[in-house]
Amino acid sequence: MGFFMAGTWSGWALRLSQVLFAAASGFTMLNAYGNLAYSSVYGYLVLVMFLQSASSLIQSGIYLYYIIANKKIDSALVASIFLAVDSIISLLSFSMASASAGVTVLFVSDMKICRSFPELSCGRFQLSVGFAFVAWSMEATAALSIFCLLVALVSPHAH
Repeated sequence: MGFFMAGTWSGWALRLSQVLFAAASGFTMLNAYGNLAYSSVYGYLVLVMFLQSASSLIQSGIYLYYIIANKKIDSALVASIFLAVDSIISLLSFSMASASAGVTVLFVSDMKICRSFPELSCGRFQLSVGFAFVAWSMEATAALSIFCLLVALVSPHAH
């Protein structure tokens, strides 16, 4: 078993870190003044971050079960389900983080909206987007580790 692999302590820690960073992104954006009034992209970011938090929390519970039961994930079907979920969530997370980053750059640098409207929580917008990219990178890492596990499970030379 490699680092961050499913059913290991490092994999469990990765999943919990995903939960924390995705939730931090979502809650930071929810508490930012003017987030939905100026861009619906921020609302979609919150939705995707909470979806990632829920998914990662469920998967961390499954990982913990495998750790406590001292079992390995040896089913290609289970690994395929994990991979499908991780890939979809990773794609959504990256898309929303990128779109939100674009809107934030537009607000802060290009149009100087944050200077014109100091009541906007532009610092929170930036912090939330940063958390979203960290959460996405962890989701992508988890997807890659599950992909490696799936390859090992279906490879005829692995057995």
